Amino acid sequence: MTVNEGVLFRSVQALLTAHSVKAIAFDKTGTLSQGVMAIRQTFYDPDRSSLRLIHSITASNKHPVSETVRRYLECQHPELTDDILLDSTKRLQTDGVSDFQIIPGKGVVATYFGFEVKAGNASFTNTEFHPKVIEYLTNGMTILSITLGQQLVGLFGMKDQPRLGVEQLLSDLGRDGKQISLVSGDNPSAVHAFAVEVGISHDRVHASQTPTSKASVVTLLKSTAHPGKVAFVGDGINDIIALSTADISIATGSASNASSQIIILANDVPRAIRSIIVTSRVTRIHVIASLASCGVYFAVAILLASGVTGWRIPPAYAGLGELVSIIPVLVVGGCLALFKVTARKSNAA
Repeated sequence: MTVNEGVLFRSVQALLTAHSVKAIAFDKTGTLSQGVMAIRQTFYDPDRSSLRLIHSITASNKHPVSETVRRYLECQHPELTDDILLDSTKRLQTDGVSDFQIIPGKGVVATYFGFEVKAGNASFTNTEFHPKVIEYLTNGMTILSITLGQQLVGLFGMKDQPRLGVEQLLSDLGRDGKQISLVSGDNPSAVHAFAVEVGISHDRVHASQTPTSKASVVTLLKSTAHPGKVAFVGDGINDIIALSTADISIATGSASNASSQIIILANDVPRAIRSIIVTSRVTRIHVIASLASCGVYFAVAILLASGVTGWRIPPAYAGLGELVSIIPVLVVGGCLALFKVTARKSNAA
């Protein structure tokens, strides 16, 4: 493992080849975006039982959208925190709500006094034709809709902001000849609105993707980018399959698992992506330089030792050759150290 500027390289192959990827697919929420959404519009019944129901089902899921709604409700209705009950498994729930089940890429389903409760995107909750849902989606918002039976009991519209420096990062990657794609489980209107904001072409946007279909997008990119490599940058449990499918997997946050070759530990994701590419390129150059110097040294040493050149080094001085062989290693190491110091000063400026 190698750590550099808040980036953990868990694979030597990834360290040496990350700079040469031809296509990079980014997840949206928490990766290119800040992952901290702001509630813009709401539609729900403020009576106590409805609030407890909505709070309970959103608290059962750690997805950024659910977390945003949960925090909003607790801020607007402080009395909710007094109603939370903890069962033996430490899962948050309220009276009557049980059988929680998380459906990756879609939402959460549970039962409330025998009735089915759903919280998730519009297609999962079958609310895509509800006037309020259409209004929120038309405004380019990410939504969380909650239904009890077939009735809409809660709707929350929110928007996320791009991370600082994302637009410049994507522009730089494009100039380097890398194909940029945006892959998200969010609704198409919200994803396309975000793509316009950060400068990604609409034909490179893949919205409403499930964890499995995200992996299919990566597979498609691998076939079109061949013989180049494809990298996937993701954050969250919904990205694990896509990370495993990519040639170079770059994970942030909760996606930092055994399937990830590179893990971003820093909060500044755009800077970390640049660091990954530059570090990979410089490391490969220095590896090639080291191997070349070793090859030249051994070729000269063998010729001198065999006497083919008509001149031999006396055995008493042969040990000096070992000292000479160390010089390229020291030079390469010094160059890498100088590169890190220069990069830090540049970032600080």
